[in-house]
Parts: sequence; C-alpha cells; structure tokens
Amino acid sequence: MTLLVLYQLLYPLVALAALARVAAAGRWGAFREGTTDAAERLGRPEWTSQAGPVWVHAASVGEVRGMAPIIARLAPRTVVVTCSTAAGRAEARATPGVAAAFLAPADLWPCAASFMSRLRPAALLVAESEVWPMTLVLARRRKVPTALVNACLSERSGRRWLWGKSLAAAALGGVRRATYQSADDRARFEALGVPAEAGAVCGNPKHDLPLASPEALASAKARVAELFGKSPCWTAGSTRPGEEELVLEAHRAAAAQVPGLRLILAPRHPERSGDVAALLRRGGIPFARWSEPLPFSSEPQVLLVDAMGALPGLYPAGLAAFVGGTLVEGSGGHNVIEPAAAGVPVLFGPHTEAVAVEAAALEQSQGGKRVTDAAGLGQAVA
Repeated sequence: MTLLVLYQLLYPLVALAALARVAAAGRWGAFREGTTDAAERLGRPEWTSQAGPVWVHAASVGEVRGMAPIIARLAPRTVVVTCSTAAGRAEARATPGVAAAFLAPADLWPCAASFMSRLRPAALLVAESEVWPMTLVLARRRKVPTALVNACLSERSGRRWLWGKSLAAAALGGVRRATYQSADDRARFEALGVPAEAGAVCGNPKHDLPLASPEALASAKARVAELFGKSPCWTAGSTRPGEEELVLEAHRAAAAQVPGLRLILAPRHPERSGDVAALLRRGGIPFARWSEPLPFSSEPQVLLVDAMGALPGLYPAGLAAFVGGTLVEGSGGHNVIEPAAAGVPVLFGPHTEAVAVEAAALEQSQGGKRVTDAAGLGQAVA
C-alpha cells in the first residue's frame, strides 16, 4: 500500500511528463479536444442514467474496435465506455450498443472515486494493457467484478511492472476473469498478481474483425487510381516519429529500381501529418493529402494519409505494406495482421515486442518479412 500512496503522489508529475512527451512528438492535437472536457478527466461526467451499467475501458480507436463484438453481446445491458484519447471516445460513441462514452478519469483517488460514485458500475471490463492501479484498487474495494479482456503485456512492460510488484498485485489481485492473447501474456500477468484460476488464453479477437467495408475499399481505390493511375505503389502504415525519414530513404532506393513507384504514407497519429508534410516539403517530394477533395491538383509521389480510419481500406491498393512502430524502439509494433488479411505481403522491423506472436507467424508462413533498417526495407519493397 506504501507504493500506492507513492504512486498517487507522483502521478501528477508522471502525467505532466507524458503530456510533454506527446507534445514533443507533435501529437498535442490528440489532447486538444480533451482540454475542454476537464470534467470528464476529473471524474465528473454527465451521467444521470440508472445505476448498474457495464463499464468498458479501452485506450483508443483500435482497442474500442477490438471490444466492439463483446459490447454487442452485452445487449441489452447498458454499456459505458471510457477512453484515454478523444479519438477513442469518438469511435466509442459511434459503436453500436454504447450508451455513453467519456474520457477516462485521471488515475487519482478523487477523480476515479468520483467517477465510480456517479457511474456505480455493475462490472468493469479492461481492454488489453490498460492497467491503472488506483482505478483497479477502487474497483476491488467497491466489489466491482473486474475482467481483463484481450490482455497483453510486452516483455519489457512486464519487467518494468516487476519493480512495483506490490502495486501491481494490489491492482490486479481482484481480477475475476481474464482472457489473454498468448501464453506469455498470461504468465506475465499472473506473475504480477492476477489469480491463476481467473484466466484463459483465447488469442486476439482483433484478428476476427471484418476487413474494411466495400464502401471504404471502393473509396480508397478511386482515390489511389486518381492519384497514381497505373503506377505501382506500396504502403507504410502506422509510422512513428523517426520512421518516416527511414521510410522515405527506403522509398528512394526502391524507386530507383522500380520506375514510377509511389508511396502511401500513414502516420500512426493523424495529428502528426503536419510534421510529416513538412518533412516531405524539405525533401522536395511532391505529395497530396488524403483529405484533399478529388480530383487532386498535382501528380504527387506520396499520398499522405491524414485521417483516422482510412488505412485499412488503403492496404489492398499496395504491392506490399510496411507496418510502423517496428523500425524504431518504443511501441513494439502495430497491427501486422491487418495488411496480411488484405492479402498484402507484410514488412516490419526488428522491434515487434507488442506483436511478437503475429510477426513470428507471418515469418513462418512467408507472409511477412523482417528488415533491420532503411536499406533492407528498400530492397524488400523493390
């Protein structure tokens, strides 16, 4: 419990450091809407409905989509979703079966306690790796049945949590049910305090989600055809800061071998598209934005995807797809199954801690290839 008190004392400093990191990465826009919604962050959402909803917490857009089939099966129960980002909240509000969606309260006792007192949840479902100690401790104290859904924890995160194992145990010891993506995830969570009898390995339900809708595919196909004509193209999706430079270096090398080669470039966070556009301008690379109306006014070499949700429809347009977060350290990689499900060869870098099982399966089946640097990526694309 001493660590929980220390965590609460340090939380404001940690939150400020996280905001500074987001701003430094050019992602301040991700929280721009949230600054006007301080009441939700303080645990005071506008909720006056009946008591007893199922509370689902999912970090952002991808996690909300992964929880959508479960939310659908909760009907006719009332479901309230909280998200860490405004984009996730918007996705949740558009998800069938969701009665209300809010920004997640800060993981401070006054905020989390206020939120629970207003919501009075009958159960709490936590998606993937969203382990917020105070929130989970309060749920345990208030006897709110708690489950981890699609739970995952990278090897690096697991090691970090072991430094505060008593804090993790206080938070996770009250978990009644848990579904894990892999046996390794189960072992890491149980080492941190989740009861062994609570869990089962069920795989990743995100892999069961339908592909892009026919409408999205048709729209993507029309835009790419308008922009690139019959020129070959490849896709770099979910790229992180520092990766766009490597992707463009790889593209230049590949284009020297493949005449007319074009690139679809989709940063992981659309609010970074301004920074990526500046990078393209500095490099003298003609580009168009996905948000531009048809017909495009130029003949660009790069299509810069600056909107959320467009990438799944664009993967099938390319001859190959690179998945970001894998050439630079930090995130451990993003969804490598999405382009594979679209029938596109998948490329990824050495840092795949968050998608280790999927990356290994793609390599084994020869549906994916691991590269180590920009030169290797360029050779693989060519």
